[in-house]
Amino acid sequence: MRASWMAAVVASCVVVVAAPAQAAPAGGGYVALGDSYSAGSGLFPLASNPAVTPLCAQASRNYPKLVQRELGFPSFTDETCGGAKTVDMTNPQTVLGIFGGAAAGSKFDIVQNGPQFNALRPDTALVTLGIGGNDIGFAEIIGKCIAPWPTGTFCRHGFTRGGVDRVRGRIDELRVLLRGVLEGIRARSPQARIVTIGYPRILPPDPRRCWPQLPVASGDAPWLEGIQRYLNQAIRETTVAFGAEYADIEPASLGHDSCQRLASRRWVEPALPSRSAAIVHPSAAGERAMADEMLRVLRSVP
Repeated sequence: MRASWMAAVVASCVVVVAAPAQAAPAGGGYVALGDSYSAGSGLFPLASNPAVTPLCAQASRNYPKLVQRELGFPSFTDETCGGAKTVDMTNPQTVLGIFGGAAAGSKFDIVQNGPQFNALRPDTALVTLGIGGNDIGFAEIIGKCIAPWPTGTFCRHGFTRGGVDRVRGRIDELRVLLRGVLEGIRARSPQARIVTIGYPRILPPDPRRCWPQLPVASGDAPWLEGIQRYLNQAIRETTVAFGAEYADIEPASLGHDSCQRLASRRWVEPALPSRSAAIVHPSAAGERAMADEMLRVLRSVP
């Protein structure tokens, strides 16, 4: 998602039954696309990857790299980058864009990350995609929902105008944007197997007692939990309607949300992270779980 992980840097098991990995098509490569949840932003050590700027904060053990280690495609390009939106699939991602700032065109855009679609080839065999959180304003939502008190509905009401939930409206708009991304992948890599992935649970089903582990007021927490489920639903439905595959990490992440008191249980870090430099982003265990879910899908018959 958008670089809320950067604020943390500045300020501070799913068991998969082994199955034979499907052989990669001759000459076919793997391209990973996505945002900070796919990049593993906040985890160290960072990857040494000439395909992206180090400012993308791409981890050496994010889920795409774990998938590649298991399946061993003949070529692999990891284009994932913190702060990425759907528009960054076909447009350069600026430094300020990576950090959640100005859009492309600002006079301060000195360095930029190339469009993620640049890695796609006609013979690409697999494309994984994790995108959408930044399109709906993930950093803005988290920033406004963090509260110094345990009660209230300031956040939910702040995103509602005239009885209309603006965040849900953004998610509905994301369906169109995501469909365009999937069409763009298919046009560039017509033989590729395309698998999207949702976001692991940030909050439990009843999140009203998460404060201060994740300091969201009790009146706002159920709304925020519903927003994430609605986002995953939109990604899943758009993916399936297009004819691609969806890796559903949400069920597996139940009980591994950021409100878990034990760090060993968490797949997403809380407001004071202990296993990542990024707040509200996956830990190494979270990236491993996302890889396991992706492998489960990939080892099934498409």
